[in-house]
Amino acid sequence: MTKYALPDWVRCPACRGALEAVADLESASGVKCTKCSVRYGVQNGIPVLLDEDTRREAEVHAAKEDTSGYHAARHAAPANMQYYDYWVDDLLRRIPQRRYGRVIELMAGGAEVSRRAHSLPKPIVAIDINHALLALSKNEIVPDVVPVCASAESLPFEDGAIDLVLIQGGLHHVRKRVAGVVREIARVMAPGAALVASEPRNDHPFNRAFRRAFYHLHPIPDAEEEDGFTKREMGALLRDAGLTMREYDPFAYLGYMLIGNTDLVPLLARMEKNAISKSLIALDRVWTKLPLARGLGWASQIVAEKPGARA
Repeated sequence: MTKYALPDWVRCPACRGALEAVADLESASGVKCTKCSVRYGVQNGIPVLLDEDTRREAEVHAAKEDTSGYHAARHAAPANMQYYDYWVDDLLRRIPQRRYGRVIELMAGGAEVSRRAHSLPKPIVAIDINHALLALSKNEIVPDVVPVCASAESLPFEDGAIDLVLIQGGLHHVRKRVAGVVREIARVMAPGAALVASEPRNDHPFNRAFRRAFYHLHPIPDAEEEDGFTKREMGALLRDAGLTMREYDPFAYLGYMLIGNTDLVPLLARMEKNAISKSLIALDRVWTKLPLARGLGWASQIVAEKPGARA
């Protein structure tokens, strides 16, 4: 069994104090803050850095989600995995070219970005509030990626501690509290740090109308959390948090609809990699270059930076 430790720059979310060193999280039962003495549990090798109220709320929310179905789509559906390879590769190539030290993935789910980030420094810390989702992927990602169950509203890092933040489709899941989450992300970013993210896009009237119709016909819990962002909304969120948006590019077209989002076409959830899936990805790649059509993208690839000189 692989041994892995909690990086020493992961801190107590309550007081930002240092957590006691644990050489092997797999065999640990808990971790204690050396400053405020709060003790956090470690479940299945994953530190649970949540207070009791937040933990209970997270469990209630997780019970509404199809955690195993989500995981299977990303890890057992070959064409879907192929599309995610393409999607994440495009996201990673947008990372500003510089040296990075501390890297985190937020609202990470199964750590779809960090598990593919082979050229970034390790370990990457993958944060998600859904412990069960992290647990399903843990054995595939450690020790290069260390999963931590924590809230994006109270990140377990000191001010200015992080050099690079990665997010794929996480901010829209905290729609009701997204402004506070973005401010919290900005808090932990070092001067000159980068945020590289992908979120559902709502700039075109067609996309907005389709989403409304789809979730009206197929109601799900917390459907408002599936809504996308416009460029104006995202720009305002980042600006109000003290971040500067550098890129906001449309992404994800027909290929995404058919093999990149198995919620829309469940019959294709088990589609194998083949000439059709390859052609759909090639079509999406061309679509991003068509001036009159590229605005119909279902997602946006976003790059933002925190002003200031890097240490």
